[in-house]
Amino acid sequence: MDLEDVARLNADYGLLISYWRGKIVPPAEIPRRADLELMDLHAIAPRLVMIDVESDDNGQPLYKWRFSGTFLRDVIGVEMTGMYLHEVADAETARQTVEAYRSVVKRHEAHFWTRNIGIQSLDRSFVTYSRLILPLLGTGDDVEHMIGVYVFDETRAWTTTAQQQQWRFVIEQPQGG
Repeated sequence: MDLEDVARLNADYGLLISYWRGKIVPPAEIPRRADLELMDLHAIAPRLVMIDVESDDNGQPLYKWRFSGTFLRDVIGVEMTGMYLHEVADAETARQTVEAYRSVVKRHEAHFWTRNIGIQSLDRSFVTYSRLILPLLGTGDDVEHMIGVYVFDETRAWTTTAQQQQWRFVIEQPQGG
């Protein structure tokens, strides 16, 4: 799916894509993190993430949320700002997310997906969301950061009483759940 198609899915995606494109300084084809100001995106900040790409002692990539919006914290039940992916996600979630993030870093391309998250709403159905991640350059020509926005099923009546079951992506809805 190209960015034009994604932008048409939801106004939040359109806003982020337009902003991201507006921050590109040729000859680069993607913007630098230093050129972005999160306050410019205040309208979508509760669902916004900014992720830093770091390396462990063995040179393996680590992904740390520099910023994670308050809506995400409320839905997932975990404050992710300042946390690493492996600190908050189960093994399968981490594997799938690392695969997606590696693709963004390696290809310098956006990543979009629609998933069910392993959090049940009060009606016991699983929550569906989609997410767009866009690459950001660091000080050189490498992708060292990413920015993204999550869009949740708008038919949900979100309340603070919804209970977190477990933070993991669910490929198939569990039987008898």
